[in-house]
Amino acid sequence: WMHVENSLEYPKAITNAFSMVDRMTGTRKSAAVTAAKPDLYALASSDSSSASLIVANYNYLFDWTNKNYSDLTTTENVTVAFKNLPFSGPVTVDRYLIDAQTSNLNYWVAAGNIPPSVQATQLQKVESFSANSSAGSLALPVRQLGQSAVSLWIVHQ
Repeated sequence: WMHVENSLEYPKAITNAFSMVDRMTGTRKSAAVTAAKPDLYALASSDSSSASLIVANYNYLFDWTNKNYSDLTTTENVTVAFKNLPFSGPVTVDRYLIDAQTSNLNYWVAAGNIPPSVQATQLQKVESFSANSSAGSLALPVRQLGQSAVSLWIVHQ
């Protein structure tokens, strides 16, 4: 799960995906994605003061027999909405991302470079903003997920 270079351990993207799951608190909740976007997958949880949602955009062809490997995922615009939140009013939304360039050691390795720091390859928070939950519901602004991207949204009071 780690890449070692010059005695430093750099997390691979899968390590960062596990870190996303580890940041989710409470109990697992149902999550739905539209059938019109079959490459999207979701995992949700919440407790009394936060709600979390991971959305993965993934469609990878892995044909071992014919040695055919390719990412068939298309970039998707994603609208995240929460309902039945255990709280209403002002909230903070933190979003973390793994994609081709963010929280991804392969970005550096594929270019033949050593990352500038271990932190540059760890899970990155890409935005944090204020929002307002009304009657336990919250719709977030549209975000774009590229090929094989994974994003974690955490809503907290």
